[in-house]
Amino acid sequence: MNGLIPFVIYMNFYIVALQFSNIGIDEPIWVIAIMSSYFCLSVTKIIICNLVKVEFSIFDDFHLSVPILVSTIAYPMNWVYWKQDEKVLS
Repeated sequence: MNGLIPFVIYMNFYIVALQFSNIGIDEPIWVIAIMSSYFCLSVTKIIICNLVKVEFSIFDDFHLSVPILVSTIAYPMNWVYWKQDEKVLS
């Protein structure tokens, strides 16, 4: 069950980025770059935990998940309040 949490965070960010940013549709490479770094981090942790027979938890290194969670909150905030350039935000 803990292995699904990164997928939920990942898909939540993708849905928010498509809903609240123009860059998600016009230039999706910016959104894909953010998602791919988090995806690589979580999949690497899952593989290593599986190889060494340690229970996987994304909350052990929660500080590594903070940037994508902040981005998930920043896109709607930028859409409504800030109106900054989305490339700079990404």
